[in-house]
Amino acid sequence: MNGRRTAGALLCIVLAGLAGALLSCKSSTPKPPTAGPAVAKPQDQPTDLPIANGYKVTMDYRILRPDNTVIDIGKEPLSFIQGKHDIVTAAIEEAVAGMKAGERKYIHLTPEQVFGPYDENKKITVKREQLRADAKVGGLVKRKNGDKAKIVDLSDSSAVLDFNMHALTGPDLLYDVTILKVERP
Repeated sequence: MNGRRTAGALLCIVLAGLAGALLSCKSSTPKPPTAGPAVAKPQDQPTDLPIANGYKVTMDYRILRPDNTVIDIGKEPLSFIQGKHDIVTAAIEEAVAGMKAGERKYIHLTPEQVFGPYDENKKITVKREQLRADAKVGGLVKRKNGDKAKIVDLSDSSAVLDFNMHALTGPDLLYDVTILKVERP
């Protein structure tokens, strides 16, 4: 029992010593100056970089209809590499070129620049028996070739399928974008 007390006491002394050493190290660490000019580090990048090809852009956005009805709000900021055309449309990249972090812009896009015009010819009528028994209006169907359509009308004998699949097909759209960050590659 005496050996355990001695070991426990020794452990407490060692832990107390470590805690004291950590506190003394922490208190002796110099604090950054509170006033005076900021010293730029070589890896720091200016915050006023204009958007250019190859730069990483991070932005917030909203999509609105022409009547200013909000259709979509980006839940997360959107990041992309300018010039790679990996976002919905190259027209947005063209519109934000030269913008800087903190700037905001409304970008008007025609259907041809985004999801295409609505095409009535992409609606077809099929026999009801070609669909599953549990099919309902608003449901999706898929052809053997992979094309998807939305069921827009359903009766006992027929169904109307709409292959204009993107919900934003058709109207002009307004993108409200705010540039959050522009970074060099």
